[in-house]
Amino acid sequence: DTQVEPELLLDLGHAVRGTEQVRLDYRDRTGRDTERRVEPYRIVVLGRRWYLLSYDLDRADWRTFRLDRIRAVHRSRWRFTPRPDVPDPATHVQHSVTTAPYAHLARVVVHAPAAEVLECFPPTYGTVTELRPDDHPDGPACRLETGAADLDELAWYLGRLPGPFVVESPDGLRERLAVIGGRMSRAADVVDPPD
Repeated sequence: DTQVEPELLLDLGHAVRGTEQVRLDYRDRTGRDTERRVEPYRIVVLGRRWYLLSYDLDRADWRTFRLDRIRAVHRSRWRFTPRPDVPDPATHVQHSVTTAPYAHLARVVVHAPAAEVLECFPPTYGTVTELRPDDHPDGPACRLETGAADLDELAWYLGRLPGPFVVESPDGLRERLAVIGGRMSRAADVVDPPD
C-alpha cells in the first residue's frame, strides 16, 4: 500500500516549512519498526511514491524516507537551523531510491539516446545521465546506474536495453552476462527436427 494519509502529509509539510524537528515512527524496508529523529527538508515525488529528504540526527547523515512507511509524525515544536550542505532534493532522493536498497549496483555505458534508455529504466529503477558527444563520437550514449538483489537479475534487466552497452562495474556482472548470453545464443541456434 503506497497511500499516504493526508494528515501525515500536512504535518510533514508544516514541519518542512517551519524548519521543525520531528520524530518519525518508521517501518524500514525489512518490515522492522524504528523511531527516527530528523530535520525534514523537502518532500519529493518520484514515480508514484512520496519521499522525505531529511537529516537523520541519530545517524548524523542525510536519509530518504518513503512517506507510505511512516506510521506517525510527532512534531517537536523545536526549530532547527538549516544545514549549509543540503543536497539537491530530487537528485539525492532518486539516487537513494535507485541504489541504496540493492545488494549489487551496476554502472553501464549504453550506446543509445538517454530518452530511449529512460523508457526501459524509469527514474524509480535507475539514474540515466547523458554523456557528452565529444566523449562518445560514435553517436549518442549515456550512463545508467541501477541495482538489483542479485547479479543474474541485473543481467536480465540490462538485456532490455535499447542498444549495445559496456559494463563499468561490477566485474562479476560481466561474468554473469557471459554465462546468460552463451545460454541464450545456444537457445537461438536452429535445431534440425528429429527424423
